[in-house]
Amino acid sequence: KQWYQRRVAITAGIHDCDTFIQSDHFPISFDINFKSKRNKSSKRKMFNFKRAKWKQLNDILLSVDWEGFLTDDSIDRNWHLFKTKLLEYCNQFIPTISVKNEFQPVWFDSECHNLCREKDRWRARYKSSGDISHYLKFSKCRKDLKNLVRNKLNNMFCPDDEKGVSKKFWSHFKSTTNCHRIPENVHFGDMYRSTKKEKSTDCDSALIPLL
Repeated sequence: KQWYQRRVAITAGIHDCDTFIQSDHFPISFDINFKSKRNKSSKRKMFNFKRAKWKQLNDILLSVDWEGFLTDDSIDRNWHLFKTKLLEYCNQFIPTISVKNEFQPVWFDSECHNLCREKDRWRARYKSSGDISHYLKFSKCRKDLKNLVRNKLNNMFCPDDEKGVSKKFWSHFKSTTNCHRIPENVHFGDMYRSTKKEKSTDCDSALIPLL
């Protein structure tokens, strides 16, 4: 009963609609009085390479007896040992910083990001100095950014652009899998591919229609 009362409370403007469909049941339209919460961007840790102690890191990596350390017959096991040891030293000599995962569309790439940062810099200069020349440069960057984003958006859905198809694929792949490389085994429906040539040629017919 409480669940039903709550559902009724958030609906309003319920009325029947005329329809051309031959049916005994008329469609119903209604408004939902509901405010959705905006998802907050999550934070993640990443290495701050600008403050890394490269000399100490290189010295300790050179001092490790890698041949004596990586003695397992399994390549996967050796890779796990090497990665674990490397990350141990990286965490020791490379500080980390917290960055936000911004909710950016897939067409907002590094070129758009750099121009956006330049726009923000000119805006900050104008706010602090009041110089009209700074405002004109900020206004130009803002206009260029709008045009660039518009072109990026239009090119994302242009099927004749091979680079656009490739870029759309990688943008979609990175955003949905949180990975930056194609896995060793790829399957689509009943299609399974494992070699680089097969993955690059035989999967085109399956991927392009989706993009």
